Amino acid sequence: MPIFDWNNIIKNIPPEWRATKGKGVRIAIIDSGVDLSHPDLAHLKETAGRFFVARPGFTTTADPLPADDDIEDAVGHGTKCTSVLAARTTGAEGLAGMAPEADYLLIKATDMEGRSRNTYFLEALAVALKKQAEIIVVSYVPTEKRKNQDTQIKNTFTALAAGKVVLCVALDNTDLFSEFNKLRYPADHEWAVATGVVTDRLWKNGANTGAFNSKVAALLPYVNTSYIVAASKSVKNDNASVSESTGPVASEQTSTESVTSDQQPSKIATESAGNSIANACFAGLVALYLAHLKQTAEEEVREYVAPDKAELLTALASILAPLDEFDPDNPDYRFYKPRYEVAPATTASDTPA
Repeated sequence: MPIFDWNNIIKNIPPEWRATKGKGVRIAIIDSGVDLSHPDLAHLKETAGRFFVARPGFTTTADPLPADDDIEDAVGHGTKCTSVLAARTTGAEGLAGMAPEADYLLIKATDMEGRSRNTYFLEALAVALKKQAEIIVVSYVPTEKRKNQDTQIKNTFTALAAGKVVLCVALDNTDLFSEFNKLRYPADHEWAVATGVVTDRLWKNGANTGAFNSKVAALLPYVNTSYIVAASKSVKNDNASVSESTGPVASEQTSTESVTSDQQPSKIATESAGNSIANACFAGLVALYLAHLKQTAEEEVREYVAPDKAELLTALASILAPLDEFDPDNPDYRFYKPRYEVAPATTASDTPA
């Protein structure tokens, strides 16, 4: 038995979904790369497509598209998120992911300095579309979004919607509470599915006022993964850091999620594993559901039809626990549905004379 099994630990997943382990579903993970030397992730060297969109000469117009790039993870963020989904334990102290039998596309969308520009993000989305991903996992906020990219952004997201590709995006911490229900890019797009983490602090600050953003699909309790998440042997980088709200970003600060060389390969030093982990977990939940739909269609000898966003969220909402049941003093591994009765703020023009 692994030391931690994401597929079994989350309580409100139907057993028939859980049993699929994501088999037959293609997942693209867009992040800072992956440490494929870790034993629980080593199988991905042989089975996953690998793309480094920020490398010189990379182009999505190549046919066929090379899928064997070096995706070394200098930050550690991508390794952590990938392990939640794809890890296959090789021993009693290993980690098992939520969807270890899914097909994976590993797309490194940061440059060697850890910068996560929107240009790289759009290239990564193009790769995922070209390789027919069904789920795209984005656990960071791309930087340097520019006005001259608007047409490309529109065309890319139109293609995602047309293909019924599920875009799972981690919330920025500021997105969890918003009386106007505005999310940061790319979570703000109508086809994106935004997921976050709820902590006792957030609960005390907002849950009792109904202030959770109504566009958030699901919440997962705070998870301290200081000993369970697969990570690089050494991913400490003085020129890069990982924020739980923004993912890989250029910074002069030392990351609180860095792993130093004197730590064990199977551990990661982190005080919190918030929105990024919650998003990866939710993507795993989507993968289990889609795999179940495919398996059912095969058993019934009929064509599989991918659900649209409304159908997907309706099915997933049926297994989410009411947020009122969240106990900050005894949190468990369970997805919760945020409150949706968010009232808009009163403006001066709305106030009676």
